[in-house]
Amino acid sequence: DVDSDGYIYAGTYPNGDVFRTYDGGGTWTNTSELPGASWALALIDASDGYIYVGTASYGDVFRTNDEGATWTITSNLGGADRALSLLEASNGTIYAGTGLSGDIFQTNDGGATWTNTSQLGGATRVDALLERSDGYLLAGTGSSYGDVFMSSEPLAPTLIELISFAAFPQSPDVRLTWETASEIDNDGFHLWRAVEGEGEYTRISSSLIPSEGGPIWSASYEYVDEDVPAGHTYQYKLEAIDIYGVSTFHGPIEVMMEEQGCYIGVVM
Repeated sequence: DVDSDGYIYAGTYPNGDVFRTYDGGGTWTNTSELPGASWALALIDASDGYIYVGTASYGDVFRTNDEGATWTITSNLGGADRALSLLEASNGTIYAGTGLSGDIFQTNDGGATWTNTSQLGGATRVDALLERSDGYLLAGTGSSYGDVFMSSEPLAPTLIELISFAAFPQSPDVRLTWETASEIDNDGFHLWRAVEGEGEYTRISSSLIPSEGGPIWSASYEYVDEDVPAGHTYQYKLEAIDIYGVSTFHGPIEVMMEEQGCYIGVVM
């Protein structure tokens, strides 16, 4: 898997290590330990800023937002002995295909909770997951027949169709703007900020920014992040929250705030 910073990650056996390279494989660096894992089987770079890895021997899914310096185990995938495949769908839901019973789990909260979806009859393992352009999910399985299953319904539409998300430094503040072409069941937005290289994002919006768009009309938004300290490069993410409490993250975008007064905004 290749992350947004250009690192390539590789999962290995028999110690479940994850290595990374920044020079096309010329050199590989082992990231920190994944406790209890014997095999790192699947990797994705998700839109929430985390890299997820599915492992054996206990079917655990770990995640990191500091390029593998630390890995945190997510909640248990009940009954699974391997997390064989991972997929982040277009609506932000993360799916994990597993063995022993060929179950597919899903999470909308970064792995804090995993929910088992309906049973894939006769499957013993889910080796591959794919989202079609029409929103249906496909699951390639291991069984006596090597069946490929398709979801009975397409995924729910993406919360918002984002036209732009931009940051404009205006010392000592940063002005953030975004525009949507459409919004479906969207309740509102939050904004998050991190110092580049430090990983952890902090929410900067004190309350939900209400949705003003709809399924067939656009909307424009603006938020001012006040008194941002100079001397750092900052990353911003936009969180859209639907009426059911499900989040979808957009970005990151970057702003460089130099001590000398040179301010550079990056537009998505």
